[in-house]
Amino acid sequence: MGLLATEKFNPTLFVGLGGNGGKIVQLLAGRLRRHPNWERIKSMTHFVAIDTNKDDLDKLKDVPVENRFLISAFDARAYIERKRGQRELQEDKLVTQWVPSTYQFRSTQGAGAGQIRMESRLRLYYNLEEDRRGIRKALQKLLDESTRRENPWRDNENRVVRVMLYGSVAGGTGSGGFLPMAYLLRRMVLDAGWGRPNVTGVLTLPTAFLDKVKPQLHPDILANGYAALKELEFLNRQLDYAGGSGEIELHYDPGSQDRDRQNVGERPFTLTYLIDRPDQLSIEKYENAVADACYLQIFSPLLGAQAGEYDNYEKHQKKLALGHFSVHYGSFGTALLQLPRRDILKYAGLRYVASAFRQFLCFGADHPDFQVPYGDPAFQRLEPNEKNRRIDEKFKGYVAFRASDEERRDEKGQFYGIQQQIGKGGKNLAEAFREKLEAIFGRLDEQIDIPDVEKQSINPGNPSLSRAIAVLRRAKDESRARVCGEYLEAQRGDVRTGRFFESFFKEYEVNPIAQRLFLVRLLEQSFVVPFKDPEEGAYLKAEGAPPDLDSPELRQDIARLDSEMTKQAQPGFFQSLTDRDNKAFAAAKLRAVAKVESWANEFRDEIKRFFWKSFESELRKDAEARLESFRKVAQVADERARDAESQAERFRKDPAAVDVGSDVAQYYLDAEVLRDDRRRERLWKEFYSHKLDSDANFRVADIFDSVTEAFTPVRDPSGQLRARDANEIVQHVRGKLETQALQVYGRVMEEMGLDLATGLDLEQRYIALHKAGKDLEELRRKGKLEDELRAVSATEVRRGIEDRLKRLSDECVLLAHIDATRRDDPTVTPADVFYAGLHDKYASDEEGSLWSVLKGVVSGTNRVAGWEERDSLVLYRALLGVPVYWFKNVQSDLYSGYKRVRDDKNRTYPLHIEATWESSPGLPDLDPVELKRAEERRTAERSAQATREARDSRLRAFTLCALFGGISRDEEGYHWSFAGTKNKLAPDRARAFEAFEALDPVLRGDLEKNARDSWTAATAERSSRGKLLEEVQAHQRRLTESYARAVSEQKDAERRFLQDERNVVEALAAELRS
Repeated sequence: MGLLATEKFNPTLFVGLGGNGGKIVQLLAGRLRRHPNWERIKSMTHFVAIDTNKDDLDKLKDVPVENRFLISAFDARAYIERKRGQRELQEDKLVTQWVPSTYQFRSTQGAGAGQIRMESRLRLYYNLEEDRRGIRKALQKLLDESTRRENPWRDNENRVVRVMLYGSVAGGTGSGGFLPMAYLLRRMVLDAGWGRPNVTGVLTLPTAFLDKVKPQLHPDILANGYAALKELEFLNRQLDYAGGSGEIELHYDPGSQDRDRQNVGERPFTLTYLIDRPDQLSIEKYENAVADACYLQIFSPLLGAQAGEYDNYEKHQKKLALGHFSVHYGSFGTALLQLPRRDILKYAGLRYVASAFRQFLCFGADHPDFQVPYGDPAFQRLEPNEKNRRIDEKFKGYVAFRASDEERRDEKGQFYGIQQQIGKGGKNLAEAFREKLEAIFGRLDEQIDIPDVEKQSINPGNPSLSRAIAVLRRAKDESRARVCGEYLEAQRGDVRTGRFFESFFKEYEVNPIAQRLFLVRLLEQSFVVPFKDPEEGAYLKAEGAPPDLDSPELRQDIARLDSEMTKQAQPGFFQSLTDRDNKAFAAAKLRAVAKVESWANEFRDEIKRFFWKSFESELRKDAEARLESFRKVAQVADERARDAESQAERFRKDPAAVDVGSDVAQYYLDAEVLRDDRRRERLWKEFYSHKLDSDANFRVADIFDSVTEAFTPVRDPSGQLRARDANEIVQHVRGKLETQALQVYGRVMEEMGLDLATGLDLEQRYIALHKAGKDLEELRRKGKLEDELRAVSATEVRRGIEDRLKRLSDECVLLAHIDATRRDDPTVTPADVFYAGLHDKYASDEEGSLWSVLKGVVSGTNRVAGWEERDSLVLYRALLGVPVYWFKNVQSDLYSGYKRVRDDKNRTYPLHIEATWESSPGLPDLDPVELKRAEERRTAERSAQATREARDSRLRAFTLCALFGGISRDEEGYHWSFAGTKNKLAPDRARAFEAFEALDPVLRGDLEKNARDSWTAATAERSSRGKLLEEVQAHQRRLTESYARAVSEQKDAERRFLQDERNVVEALAAELRS
C-alpha cells in the first residue's frame, strides 16, 4: 500500500513514555519488524521506551532491551534532600527552581510514579542529569546510526528527523515527562546537526482509561490530564504567538549550566494529536488503534498528502482561537478493509495438509469405509496383532479402491502402480525381491564347501570311513562358520541397518505407500522363501536337528559300515575265485559312501536352513518394524490431520490469537474481505471449497516425492545415518505440503484474479446463498454451486458492497470526542482531512469500479496517489489545527476532575511539574466560557478600579482645595473662592463635592492647580510637612465628627461620601508620614 514502498525515508525515532506510550511503541516495533521491507529502514527507525514501572517495561519484547529504560530505581527522597541542601550538599537551584519546597517525594522504587506528575519529572531529571541510565548515550547512538552517510534509503534532500512521542497524560510517567522529554529530543536532534527536528506528540487523554481505572481514582487521572494540557497550552500560547513570552524558564536538560538549555523559546511539538474516546465508536484497545493510525499514516503516502494539505492552512495557525487559544492540536483515525491473502493461504494450507495426510499418510481417513478408528475405545482394546491386521486391511482396501478408481478413469496413476506393485522399469516388485533373495541364497553354495567323499581313500587296504568322516566334520564346521558367521552377519547387518530394504526400494524407486503395501503382502507369507514356488523352499522351514557325528547312533552306523567293508575287504579263497572284482566290498563301500554323502547333504541343508531361518527372521523383524513405522506414521498423521483441521478452524475464527504475524493481527480497526460481518463468520471455508479444493491443483507425484523424502534417513549430530521417527516424518511431510500449498494456492489465486474487487463480489454472492438458506457444500457436491453463485443478481451484489464500504466509512472516526457545536467557531479554520488509499487498478471512473462505488456512498473523500497495495483499502480522517477546547471531554470530565482535586484541602502533592505553575494565580484554564467570564470579570474589575481611582483622584483634588482654602465652610454651607471671588456650592459636603465637579472645568482646574501647587510647596521641606500633617490630621478629625453626625441623622449619601473622603485623607496622612 505504499507501506514502506517508497525509495526514500526520513529517520524516525519512536519514543514511548509510561505504560500507554510503551505499548504503542511496542506495537509499532513488532509490526515494522515483521514487514518485508524492514531491512530498508532498520538503520533509520528506532524504538525507545521509558517508564517508571519495571513490569510494564519488561513486557515490551519488540523494543530492544538496550532501548528500554527504567527511571524509578533510585531513592528519590534522599536525592531531593541533597538537592534542597538538607544534607551535605549546597542547594541546587537548577532543581529547587521547579520542585515545590514542601512536597515529600515517594520512596517506592520500580513500581511507577503513583500517578503523580512531579514524581515522573524528578525521576526523568535524575536519570538524565548525569546520564545515569544511559538514556542520552542511547539516543545519541540511535541518531548517529540514523544519519550515517552511506545509507541509500535515507531522504537526504528533505533533511527532517521525525520524533514521535507517545504517552498518556492520565498517569504520572507520560504526563509528567512528556514536556521536558520533547524539548530534550528536539535539542538532541539539533545538536546532531544532520537535519531539523519534527517532534510530534500523540497524547492519550484520561477519559480513554476510565473503564480500566478504579472509580475512586478517576478524579486523580482527570486532574493530571487537565494539568498537563494547561501546561502544554501555556507553552504553545506564550511561545508561538504575538503578545506571548520570548522564552520561558524550563530546565529540560538536567544539570546543564547553559542558559539556553534552562529556557525554552518555541512550542514543544510541531503538532499534538490528542487521543480520546470517540463518540461514534466504542474502542477497547486504544494503543492498538493509535498504532494502526500511526503506522498507516507515517509509512505510506498519507503523511505526505496530509502535510501538503496542512501546509495550506499554515496561515490560519498564526491566529489565536477566540483570541486566547493556540491551534496546534489535532486528532486522526483510520479504517482498513483488507483482503487477508496470506491468512487465507495459511488456512487453505492447513486444510490441504489435513486432506493430504488422510490421502497419502493415513490412507483412507478421507473415506468412511477405510477410516481407522484410532480413537475408538473398542479399537484400542484389541489385541495388538488383531489391531494391526485391521489397520493393514483398511490400508489395502483403500489402495485397491483408489487404484480401481484410477483404472476406471483410464488414468492408471500412482495408486494403480502401487496396487500393481510396479517398480522402476516396469519391474514387478515381488519378482524383483525374489530375485534379490535368490541371489543371496545362491551365494550359499559358494560359502558351503563340503566336498564329496574321496572314494579312492576307501579300499580293501583301508576299509574305513574315518578319513571321510574327519573331512566331513572339518568341512561342515568350516562351512557353518563361514555361512553362519561372516556371511550371515553381513546379510543380517544389511537388514538390521535398513540397507537391505532401502537399497531395494531405492533401486526400484518405490514410494513409501508402495513400500507399505509391499511389506503388508510380504508379511502375509507365513515364511518367505527365495523361490518362485514356495513348495521348493519348504525344506528351509522344516524342523529337525542335523546329524551328530559324535552321537552313539552315528558311531554305531559308522562302525557297522566299517565292519561291513572290513569283512568284505579280505574275501576268502573261494570267494576271490568267484568274485575277482570283490563286488561285495564295492557294494559295502557304496553303501558307506552314500551314507556319508547323505550326511553331507543334510549338513548342507541344515546350514542353509539355519542361515535362511536366521535371515528370514531378521528380514521379517525389519519388515514388521518398517510396517509398524508406517502404521505409526499413519496414526500420527491421523492425529496431525485432525490437529491441522482444528488449527485451520481456530485460525479462521481468530487469526490474531493463533498467529501474531497474520494479516488480520496487523490491524485493530480493520474489516476483512470474504467475511460475513453480520454472521460474524469468515467465508474462508466457502472460498476454499469453491475455488481451491481440487486435486487438479496438485501433481500427485510431487506429493509422493515429499512423502518419499520424509522416509529417507538423516544424519545425527555425530554424522551417523538414522531413520526418522514417525513424528519427524509427519512433520517433514507437513512442512513440504505447506510449502507446496502456499505456492500452488498462491498461483491459483493470482490466476483467478482474486483481489479486493473480486473478493468483495464473491463475498456478497456467498452471503446471498447463505441468506437464502442454501447449503454451499451440498451444492458443490452436486456440481450446482457455480450456477447458483452466478444466479445472484448484480444489483444484490452491488448493494452488499455499498453497505460494506458505508460501514467502513462509519468506522473511520477521529480517535477523539470533538465538540460538534464548536465547528461554527469563526476564529478557527481547521484542516479537515479525509483520504482513501486505493490502488490505481480500482480507481477508474467506470460504473462498478471500486472507487466509483466508494465515491457513491462516502462523500468528501480524496484518493491518495501512489497507493501500491492491491489488497487493502484504507480510509484516513484527520482534524488538524484546532484549539484544545474543541475536545469535549477536556472541558467536561477533565476540568471537573481538575477542580475537584485542585480544591481539595487535603491534597498533599502538586498537580503541575513547575512550582510556579502550581502557585496562585497559576496557569489559565482551558474553558473558553470560563476564560470569557474571567475576562469580563477582569474588564469589570479594571473598569471599577479605574472608576475608583478616578473618584479617589477627584476626592483628593476636592480635599486639597479644602485644605488650602479653595473650598471653605460657613453657616450657609460650602463655598468655593478664588482670586477674591466666592460662590456657594451646597449645604452639606457630599452635595458640595457634586457641585464642585459641576463647576466650569477651567475654573475647577484653576482651583485644583492652586491646591496642588500649595501641597507640593508644603511637602518640599520637613518643617512644613510637619505642619501640613497637623492640618491634615485636624481635617481628618473634622471628617470623623461629620461622619458621626451623618450616621446619626441617617444621611446615607453624606455618610458614604465622608467615608470615601476619610480614606483619601488617611492616604494623604500616610504619604506625609513616609
